[in-house]
Amino acid sequence: MSFSATSGPSTTVFGVTCDGYVTVTVGGAIRSWKATEAGKTALEGHGEPSADGIRLLPTDAVPVNPNSVEAATQAASRLRRRAWDGMGQDGYAPRCPNTPRTVWPRVRAGARGLNPNGCGPANGFDFVPDWNFGGCCNDHDNCFDDCDNKTFERCNLDFLGCMGAACVRDYSRWYNSWLQPGCLGMAGFYYVAVSSWKGKEAFNTANGERCECFCRETNTALCSNNCVSIFSNPSHCGGCNRVCPPGTHCQGLGCACDKNQCGSTCLDLANHPRNCGRCGNVCDSGLCYQGLCYDPPANPDRCYPREAFENGDFQRGNGDAWRIDGSTADIKNRVSLGVFDGAASPDPYGMVADFPTSAGDSWASISQDVHLCSGQNYELNFNARRVYGDGNCQVYVKLGSRELQGWTAIPTTLTKWTKYGRYRMSSFELGQSGVWQGAKFYLQATFTVTMRCTGSRSTSSTVRMDGFTIAPV
Repeated sequence: MSFSATSGPSTTVFGVTCDGYVTVTVGGAIRSWKATEAGKTALEGHGEPSADGIRLLPTDAVPVNPNSVEAATQAASRLRRRAWDGMGQDGYAPRCPNTPRTVWPRVRAGARGLNPNGCGPANGFDFVPDWNFGGCCNDHDNCFDDCDNKTFERCNLDFLGCMGAACVRDYSRWYNSWLQPGCLGMAGFYYVAVSSWKGKEAFNTANGERCECFCRETNTALCSNNCVSIFSNPSHCGGCNRVCPPGTHCQGLGCACDKNQCGSTCLDLANHPRNCGRCGNVCDSGLCYQGLCYDPPANPDRCYPREAFENGDFQRGNGDAWRIDGSTADIKNRVSLGVFDGAASPDPYGMVADFPTSAGDSWASISQDVHLCSGQNYELNFNARRVYGDGNCQVYVKLGSRELQGWTAIPTTLTKWTKYGRYRMSSFELGQSGVWQGAKFYLQATFTVTMRCTGSRSTSSTVRMDGFTIAPV
């Protein structure tokens, strides 16, 4: 359209921005229309469209009237149960997707508090003027944050009902009732907006910041999107992925020994050669049968399960049953067995290996051929510590062709021992790699523990080991 002015004809162009703001261009200057507080007239604004400019409604906005406000309120009330099976999985934006219907949402411990900000961008949009919807917008923000009993659909229906009620409350008088249709139309527009993918995005953000999902049943936990028992489940004992080690079972949210316990070790007092019949009772013969120590028969009629090591505690000195090797002759000579050690456990003798100052890699090993019975399971345990030294020192354990422990760091702990073990082994059988027939019905396989220190070392590293045992279980 055009009109006359003192400076001559001028063209006025009306337009709409991508955000829906009404613009007017006069003489090349972009301006925006703004509504007065009274809402009766529209005044010309200045500059680019701002957040308080007049906005057009989309043609597909939800038509809202007082009757539909009541319908929205009733629909929301039908969802006002505190919690129910499926509330975490139902709807366009479930709080606990891909989980069983017995999984419910709740506020996560330590989560941020409620954070309403009126009709601002927290819900994904920035629509103003708000037609006195500020309180409804705050309630909607808080609803998105309400993990315990609010779903995406319920929040939006509550929001629509609140806005419709505000329109009816504030614009039903003779002098302003003409504004009610516009208010209701804007309420419908807001409802469409917060129900869209943008609103879903805002809901999911709030849900991630505030909520967690949990299994309703007692003594269960949500593990990999499934509710599993943590009371008696050996794979999830007391919590997700808490696996009970061999020889134990899950009992009362914790792992318990299948048979007997000495200290922190699970064992069977009926056949354990170092705890025969009672904790700490060591059989010198290595044979424990029904809780009593026996000497193996001179001419046995079968294989009697016993302690597989000879001289596993090194009390019988250097070289008895054990073999020593090293990366160099010097390193090999730095390994000694049966060395007195005041910190050794449970006896005062052990093995010591010294790795001198070096810029290269060094290794040393001790090994022996152990005695095993066919059809019998075993468990390996031993103690180790690095008294002092820098650099990277590790230990590797192998029995026959079976790797029992890959390269594992030996930390510098001075006099404090690190326990390596509870390595459960299924039975060894003749014909398996690294197993051969020994005397007196025993099978034999070579046990080897290798220590290595790599890289540059400014000081020597001393490694001590003690208490080797392979006991039948």
